[in-house]
This record gives sequence, structure tokens and C-alpha cells, in this order.
Amino acid sequence: RRNEEAAAEYYRLAANQGLAKAQFNFALCCTNGWGVPKNESKAVQLYRAAADQGFPGAEYEVGMRYVLGKGVPEDESIAARWFERAGNQGHAMAQTNLGIMYFEGAGVEKNIEKCLYWYRKAAKGGSATAQNNLGDMFENATGVDLDLEKAKEYYKDAALNGHTRASERLVALGGTLPSK
Repeated sequence: RRNEEAAAEYYRLAANQGLAKAQFNFALCCTNGWGVPKNESKAVQLYRAAADQGFPGAEYEVGMRYVLGKGVPEDESIAARWFERAGNQGHAMAQTNLGIMYFEGAGVEKNIEKCLYWYRKAAKGGSATAQNNLGDMFENATGVDLDLEKAKEYYKDAALNGHTRASERLVALGGTLPSK
């Protein structure tokens, strides 16, 4: 506990100097109560300060707060803009969320091509959810031609990344589970 308090204090001091990574890390402390009392409004301020400097993890966190309405009003269209900023810098979870948003038309106009674009980027970045969702799209011919071999490839990648449902779909399609 004492180490958490010391770490939080060092992050706070560095955050006050305007260092984006420190702002992000101190925001995590405030979000989770690591070494400081939980304080979501302070966390949002810090995530936003780091995001305004282009820190992708903070951009993602700001987006999540808008999705969840946590410390800010719920607004999926604002969330999508933050996810796109983080996604353009290679943040796989932001890319996955954008893919989902384009698939569902949540906060953005439904667009399967953009959904595929973001899922593919996220899948290359190791997102098991994006890999699984691409597997679903190829298995069910959703916005793409039916391609069970491609579906199995994506499911296999997702299974390697610990996605249980992808493992089940892979086996159901006659594929074999990868060994780690």
C-alpha cells in the first residue's frame, strides 16, 4: 500500500509538469484508488489532458468514458472520435471498439466497410475480439463473401489470444485448436 502511495505521488508530481504518460498513469491511480482515493472527475481531467497531447491510451480512456457516461455525459459520437484518434495510432482496443460501432451504427453511421477496416487493423494488433468478430463475418457472409477457411483462420488467431467462443466456433467448423 505504501508503495502505491509513493508511486501515485510521483505520478502526480510528473503529471503536474504536463507529462502525458504521467497524467495517464495518475489518472489510472485515481480511477482505481491506487495510492489515492478514487476520484473519477480528477481521472477524467487527467485522461483528457494526456489525450489532448496525443497519448493513445488516454484517448481510448476518454472514449470509454463517453461510451459509459462515466464522469462525462454519455455520447457515443464523441467516443467514436476519441477511439479514431487512438486507433490511428495503433491502439487495438480503440480499433476494435470503432469496428463494433461501425457494425452497429452506434455513434456513427453504420458502415460495414469501415467496420472491416478497423477490425482488420485491430486483428493485426492482436485483438482477440476483432479476430473473433471477423471470423463471425466470414462464417456468416456479413458484408463479405462466405469464406469458412478465412473464418477458421480468424477464429484460430482469436483462440490463440484466449477467446473462448472463437475456440468453440473453430472446432464447430472442423478446425483444430492451436497449441500454445
